[in-house]
Amino acid sequence: MKRQSLPRGFSLFTWGLAIFCAPVLLCPMALLLSTTFEKNSNLETWQVNLFSIFFWIYPLILALVARVLYRLHHRKPKLAFKLLALSTVIFYVVLIMICKIGL
Repeated sequence: MKRQSLPRGFSLFTWGLAIFCAPVLLCPMALLLSTTFEKNSNLETWQVNLFSIFFWIYPLILALVARVLYRLHHRKPKLAFKLLALSTVIFYVVLIMICKIGL
């Protein structure tokens, strides 16, 4: 029976995943902020709904992406690292755009 080796420390990729998933800790604040979109008279109804839904489901999205990237990292580490960087940029661009437009 082969003994699997456990990781001895945190790799750069693991720290990247932790930073990528850090906004999940702000989920309660996001739920409170999602109600303020309705008060913005510049937003249309579909924008309010889209922004609110994003704020409600972003923890699930981050967790799913992190899990897929973690599993991919075992097979193709370079690709997983590039996709992690791309996912982080996309998430923060969308978040900043929603905050600038919606709040």
